[in-house]
Amino acid sequence: TVEAVFTTSQIKLWDSYRSCEHYLQCCEKNHYTFGIAKTTPEKLESERNLNYQFIQSYDLTEEDIEELIRPTIDEIHDIIRGDYHKTILYLKGIGLNGNNVRFVENDYAKAMMIEPSVLNDQYVQHKIYNMIKKRIDEAKVGVIKVHGNYSILSGDLYALCQNMFGMEVTGLLKAGEVYNHYWCGHEHLAIFRAPMTCHNNIIKVHPRCDDEVLHWYQYMTACTVLNGWDLIANSLNGCDFDGDLCMLTDNRVLVENIRETPSIMCVQRKAKKMIPNELDFVESNISSFGNSIGRTTNWITSMFEVQAGFERGSREYEELAYRIMCGQLYQQNEIDSAKGVIVKPMPKYWHSWHSVLNECEGQKDYQLSIVADKKPYFMRYIYPDLMRQYKKFVKSADIKSMRQFGIGVDALIAKKDRTEEQDTFVKYYMNGMPVGTNNCIMNYICRRFEDEFDSYFKKNKPAETFDYDMFRGDAEYTAGYFNKVKRLYDEYVDSVRKYSLYSTRERISDEETSLSLTTMKENFTRDCNTACPNEDVLCNILIDICYKGNSAKQFAWDICGDKIIENLLGRHGWKISYPELDENGDIEFGGNKFTYKTIVLEEV
Repeated sequence: TVEAVFTTSQIKLWDSYRSCEHYLQCCEKNHYTFGIAKTTPEKLESERNLNYQFIQSYDLTEEDIEELIRPTIDEIHDIIRGDYHKTILYLKGIGLNGNNVRFVENDYAKAMMIEPSVLNDQYVQHKIYNMIKKRIDEAKVGVIKVHGNYSILSGDLYALCQNMFGMEVTGLLKAGEVYNHYWCGHEHLAIFRAPMTCHNNIIKVHPRCDDEVLHWYQYMTACTVLNGWDLIANSLNGCDFDGDLCMLTDNRVLVENIRETPSIMCVQRKAKKMIPNELDFVESNISSFGNSIGRTTNWITSMFEVQAGFERGSREYEELAYRIMCGQLYQQNEIDSAKGVIVKPMPKYWHSWHSVLNECEGQKDYQLSIVADKKPYFMRYIYPDLMRQYKKFVKSADIKSMRQFGIGVDALIAKKDRTEEQDTFVKYYMNGMPVGTNNCIMNYICRRFEDEFDSYFKKNKPAETFDYDMFRGDAEYTAGYFNKVKRLYDEYVDSVRKYSLYSTRERISDEETSLSLTTMKENFTRDCNTACPNEDVLCNILIDICYKGNSAKQFAWDICGDKIIENLLGRHGWKISYPELDENGDIEFGGNKFTYKTIVLEEV
């Protein structure tokens, strides 16, 4: 019996052995064993995020872009303020049930599960916003939610078996078709594979799911099977079937705006065969560090930004389109260089204006107009150093503009009747900008999320009144107890402030800083319990200290979080509500459905 079939692409250096027996003997001699490196999930997800490489080559209208990003915008709005059900799902995850909800950490999220109006607390709103700010910044660089999923790629195994048994090879899938059980019933899908460079890497496919395919591939419920009759594998940046992943989506904007483009086939060289020694392994490891795969990919993305500044069909636009397509070859070359293959890098004058000046005699102006020497505006959110450089440049220019013209640089750019001196200033400002600002699709999406969320609390001020008495108990306290705790609180705040300055100045590691702050909090807690042994009284004092004025409310939750939750539960009959997975539920989040349930906890 045959338990597994291996193709030559799965056995590296297969032609360096005399036979399969020789290969197995060498494996046994060198203690190599067979193992499964990657497995398919039991069930594919229904929602995943795009990345900028999947989006940057599309030609979309503003209406298309709005439709594409609207689910992400709506979800962020729901989490920040609109829907406390989804806020809880974001904060506590999708796995809540009647058992584990009893052991959920006693924090502000659990407080919302007991009393939804806790969401109106300014402290809670700012806490949630700070947590989701990372998600907002991710959206600015193309992490956009769509109905879709990733799956492991496979070839048409029916065709493989036909070939193995000497039969006529027909396969089950025709050109343009794929099989993926999840997507049965859909007409067309967009398929992507990272890393990708240009629109030639995006394919529109038809999922075939007739009885014959469902019979033969009934156990392949979480794979994507490609046909053997077209160039889809080449289009997907030269994918193979050794664990490569693809992403499928039926998103209307992405499917309907796919342009038919030829497949790009990159001719790749092979490294010279040799029996390696220890020095060869060392050299191979060294060559793998610091290679230019990432830089090459970034240069390609920069070309999309530069291209956005020219009319379609112009000489500059078409030249950049050619360079972008060539980028796939140079990206593959960088990958191969780590294997010891001698490859040709991307021409420097494509991405360096210094090289243009040195290498492009006679056409410097043209080459300078299309050189991709700046990362696009949206990449500030990927590279912190670039963000700091950008902010420093803009701040300096703003100060100079105020000194010379009495208005900020943004107002100067918007000014219609600028003088010659002002025009010169704006010209040098734009040329000196450390990022590319042309309105490519990714820069547009980035600015759209900035406009939507960067001034969120200016446009949507939290309620100024919040009844924090719901956190308190009935215990009364004297001025003496209050003053003791207040004095300790002031000392603690001062200590934290001084340590924060010290840790920044001395560049103390995040781990050491966190440990030190935790120790300070524990000492503060111990001192407070000594000064005020009654936890009900202590909770009420800290609530009054932290929730009156602009004091740090986090301290009250850090010290008395358990007591706050106990007080809330007591006011609500020890009931707590939570969202539980339910395919028939009426709450949708993250591609799943949930039903809100309520249980009664045991009274402490």
